[in-house]
Amino acid sequence: MAGKGSSELKLSERIIIEEMLRAGAKTGTIAASLSRSHSGVKCEIRRSGGRENYCAHTAQKISDLNKENRIRALRKGFSEEEARLITAGVGEGWSRNKIATNVGCTHHRLRQFLKQMDMKTLPKNYVAFEERISALEQQVEIILEIMEKKND
Repeated sequence: MAGKGSSELKLSERIIIEEMLRAGAKTGTIAASLSRSHSGVKCEIRRSGGRENYCAHTAQKISDLNKENRIRALRKGFSEEEARLITAGVGEGWSRNKIATNVGCTHHRLRQFLKQMDMKTLPKNYVAFEERISALEQQVEIILEIMEKKND
């Protein structure tokens, strides 16, 4: 259920699906209660044993295994050195552009890798943004000093 714009189901959501299936709820009702798409919930149920055999914990294990397989397939494209460079770049606070340039990979491939590894990078203009904040803070201090002198 990791389609465009959606996220994977959590174990708590899978437990709700299991309980509602046991209570005889329809797929549309389950989807509405989870604020998920009807087709997504329907696929989840079909993929994980059907209405009669659905087990939340088994479905979660299947999902985790599929995620591990996706990560493993994604890592295959990167050497150990490249993966190390990416991790170091994230640790240093580099932007995706800088990491992709240093590793020598496409931005799309790097973005997929970072998403699967749950890594976050800073925006490419983060340093410039910090500098602007610092300059604004200095200006505020100057204005406050001027205002204090006026009041004295």
